[in-house]
Amino acid sequence: EKVESNPVLSPERPWEGNAVRLGHVVFDDSDQLFKMWYTGQQYSAEQGDGEVIVRGEFEDPPPVPCLATSEDGVSWERPNLGLVEFRGSRDNNIFLTGEAASAQFDGCVTNWDGHTIVRDEEEENPERRYKMIAHWETSHVWDNRVHKLDRPEKDMERFWAHRAKYITYSPDGL
Repeated sequence: EKVESNPVLSPERPWEGNAVRLGHVVFDDSDQLFKMWYTGQQYSAEQGDGEVIVRGEFEDPPPVPCLATSEDGVSWERPNLGLVEFRGSRDNNIFLTGEAASAQFDGCVTNWDGHTIVRDEEEENPERRYKMIAHWETSHVWDNRVHKLDRPEKDMERFWAHRAKYITYSPDGL
C-alpha cells in the first residue's frame, strides 16, 4: 500500500540540504507563535538513505540548526534571523553554529546529532527560559572507525571523551 507523503516542512533553502529532520515544536505564549527547531541535512542519494555526503573532513553542507514559526501550527515560515553566516550571507533562519562549543572544548565538540529545545515556564531567570539539550561531538570521532583515516590515538581519545549530552540556556530559544 502506498503511503502519501505530506511533510509539515520540506527542505527549500541551500543550507537545509535535501532533508529536514528532528523537528520539534513548542507554543510560545509570549509571542503567540508555534516554534519549530529542526535540522537541515544533506544526504547522498547515491550512497543510500541516511548516509551523509562527506567531502574532505566535513559534511557539505554540515547539519544546520534552523527555526521555523507558525501562527496555526500548519503553515510554517522561516524567519530571517540574521544570526549565522552561511556562504557569505546572514539572510537565513539558522540559529546556532558549533563555533562556541568548539572553542570551549578545544575542537573536541563541533556539531550535534540531535537536540531538543524546551520552554521552561517555571524558570525564574528569564535568561534561562529556554533550554537546549543536545548530543554534541566532533565529526572526527568517526575518522578512524568509519573513514579509516588513522589519526593519532591520543586525539581520538580526546574526541571520544567529549562526546556527550550538554545543556545550553537562552532567553528566546535562539
